[in-house]
Amino acid sequence: MAKKWYLALVLAMPVVFSLPALAAGAEGGQRDDRTEVFGSFGYGRLLHGSHSLGSGMDLGGGFGIRPFRGKWDRLGLEGSFQQLRFDSARGTVNSSDGTASTVSGNLLLHFGRSRVRFFVTGGVGVLWADYLSSNPYARSPNGPPIPAEQIRGTQFAFNLGAGVKWRLVRGLALRPEFRMFDTTPGAGYNWTAVRFWCGLAYHF
Repeated sequence: MAKKWYLALVLAMPVVFSLPALAAGAEGGQRDDRTEVFGSFGYGRLLHGSHSLGSGMDLGGGFGIRPFRGKWDRLGLEGSFQQLRFDSARGTVNSSDGTASTVSGNLLLHFGRSRVRFFVTGGVGVLWADYLSSNPYARSPNGPPIPAEQIRGTQFAFNLGAGVKWRLVRGLALRPEFRMFDTTPGAGYNWTAVRFWCGLAYHF
């Protein structure tokens, strides 16, 4: 139940801040490409502390808007979801196989006004992981080895990243991006998800 409240809160942030811009667009009767939806495909890796748990395919998507005008026009707000399906190399002492998902609300700062616009981004959200971890040296108290353990958890996470929005045609842009999510603050699992993906964004 707590996870659902986190998701609703994070995803609602861009919607609340975007209402003034949407209202202004409706009054003016024109579109100026200030809103976007996007999907992404890429590669990611999950770590616990300094130990790599595995890597694999990363899929996601989201929506964003630039709700401000004037000197704040370069700022954007965004909500996004990503899921990493990972596994470690077989034959290693420790192996793992599972998923790591993130949902976040982010602030973007854009540079330039050409067809290619760079941006940096950061935000907060949650990361939850569900994976099977195998360690032949793990033992229960005074018992036999435990060959595998199911790990599940949810942590608050902050993220930092950078990318490019490369406009191909009116309303359509490529969006290559690098992002790092980290759960270091506070107690619990110390997960870090490092991701690189290329998205396709539709602006309207």
